[in-house]
Amino acid sequence: MTKSRISPHRFSLEVLLEGQLEKISVQPSPSGLQVFLRNQWVDMDVAKISDNVYSLIFNGQSHHAVISDVDEVLEIVADGISFQATVLDARQLRGDSSSSGNRTGPSPVLAPMPGKIVRILVAAGDSVREGQGVIVIEAMKMQNELKTTKAGTVEQVNVVENQTVNAGESLVVVQ
Repeated sequence: MTKSRISPHRFSLEVLLEGQLEKISVQPSPSGLQVFLRNQWVDMDVAKISDNVYSLIFNGQSHHAVISDVDEVLEIVADGISFQATVLDARQLRGDSSSSGNRTGPSPVLAPMPGKIVRILVAAGDSVREGQGVIVIEAMKMQNELKTTKAGTVEQVNVVENQTVNAGESLVVVQ
């Protein structure tokens, strides 16, 4: 049996999970991954066992998951419990570059976790390039520069410096 650790780039996506819209963010961490789901960050170690079989360790417990992709619907069996998730922008899950800079419509920059806005690097009406820093947020005594996922014009800045924000809150919108 071959195990390979999963260590994706940072990404966020929206899924319909059992009929409810859920925003999920995933980012690498020293212990494996941090996953933001249902308004909380969870440290998770994920290992791919075979093509669609994964071993997950979180909250001190080991879990077994089988994931099958059927027509944009993920059929998931985790610890014997079956459910479905629909990824609203499947290109994000696959990591296609077309899902970021080339997409149309507004692109919000969301707070990845609760924190305080330290610095706003743009104003409404500013032109930005893909990957440009727009906000500096402080969370857990660390400052993080949040970047755009597309080139465009800043449509809205929804926060002010020193404001406390919640995870998933829209900070800046790029059109």
